Amino acid sequence: MKYYITLVIVLVSQCTIISQNSSSKSFTSLSNEIEINVRALDEVKIQNSNTEEIEVHVFSQSEEIYTITIKEFESLLKIDFEKSSFSDTVFRKYITKRINRATTLIKIPKGKNITIIGDNVDVISEDYEGDLNIYIEKGYVDLHTIQQGLNLKLYQGNVYFSSMEANLNITTTTGKIEYNNRPVFSPYHVNKKSYKKQITVSSIKANIFANEL
Repeated sequence: MKYYITLVIVLVSQCTIISQNSSSKSFTSLSNEIEINVRALDEVKIQNSNTEEIEVHVFSQSEEIYTITIKEFESLLKIDFEKSSFSDTVFRKYITKRINRATTLIKIPKGKNITIIGDNVDVISEDYEGDLNIYIEKGYVDLHTIQQGLNLKLYQGNVYFSSMEANLNITTTTGKIEYNNRPVFSPYHVNKKSYKKQITVSSIKANIFANEL
């Protein structure tokens, strides 16, 4: 009986560690170009930093440990995420492996040019004040209000954004486009010489919902 009680206590402790698996890094960089590889993650959220520091936080609900890797090449900063399991073979016999679920929150100083590269990933930008380049296979993309330029390419998913005084080039082959809550045909263009902001969205199956402020 004591053996079973001890085993239950150990299992509960192990599950608690798994549910709280996270890592963080804070640093400064003079690079104006930032490339973020999120192929190992399920969601990335971009926020404006209130300081000159870049903050990277990873939260995982699985048994995977995520290492944040930072590499800088002249004017380009690369942020990558590598995962490895910390569970041992003994506990694998008793713990059912969870669905892998990992997200990252990245706070970046305003004015940087950000490139996000991923596969099946959700991308959320909370009004980031800089250019966004997003290349993913599929996912949910919510960019709130686009402050600068956007170049978004994805195969499938749903895209939401608002903008003010922006030239638009939106294309989806089999998806739908709604502009200001009304359906429009693909490709959909807005081209005014007085507008400096450029927004390009290209997809095969994505549904795109855009609004003008």
